[in-house]
Amino acid sequence: PENIRKENATFDRFGLMNIGRPGNAMRIYFDDLEFDGTSESFLHEPSWEGVGNRVSYEEENPPGAQKFGFRPETNLAGGKPGEIGGAFWRGEKNFGCYADRVGPFTLADHLEARGKVIMQIGAPDSGMLIGWFKSASGPEPPGKNFLAVAVTGPTRIGHYFSPIYATSDGRTSHPKTGPIIVPGKVYQWKMSYDPDANDGGGAIQVSLGSESVTLPLKSGDKARGASFDRFGLFTSGPGGGLIKIYFDDLRYSAGN
Repeated sequence: PENIRKENATFDRFGLMNIGRPGNAMRIYFDDLEFDGTSESFLHEPSWEGVGNRVSYEEENPPGAQKFGFRPETNLAGGKPGEIGGAFWRGEKNFGCYADRVGPFTLADHLEARGKVIMQIGAPDSGMLIGWFKSASGPEPPGKNFLAVAVTGPTRIGHYFSPIYATSDGRTSHPKTGPIIVPGKVYQWKMSYDPDANDGGGAIQVSLGSESVTLPLKSGDKARGASFDRFGLFTSGPGGGLIKIYFDDLRYSAGN
């Protein structure tokens, strides 16, 4: 365009350069170049100038590598410095948790947790959980014995902040909808499990800000039972993207 030509520009190099927006890797090769009256067959390395073209660095969030726990220096979720959270990846073989020893509890106990939360990054197909679970003896995610808040998709929605549970024999349930957590916003949240609700069958209620959702336990699931000896953060499977989320000012049922 004429207005661009009027601005003018000068060039003193011809070659390859990267672009300035983050993204994935690209592999591309050139040979037998002809440019500005010059040709280059690359039979030998030319005397070209290289700037920043052979740099190595440590990836801050390498895919699949869990990086969460206590953070003494930050207060992203509000209040004074000090909170828990970080980077969570979904996966089948990279289960991780950061939790307090509690209870032990069962589905016959009243359980409650509350605090502040902020989600910084919520990539598609990402998710994590906070709540009560039974300590795992191996590297696999706990597919049984948990009662928690799940922060997860579907991608078309973003991330629900909703209840989920699994009995001792692996029967699970979660609602189809729930409060939606928006990145960059601090929320007050609460989760409560009442074993006497739902005509004695038990129910979980989760609230995020002014929104809430209730999940009645399926018929017979309370009798199937579940046991919990930890409260805290844990990852979910199968594989997916990255979620960065932080919690502060927690209060939760811990027992003696």
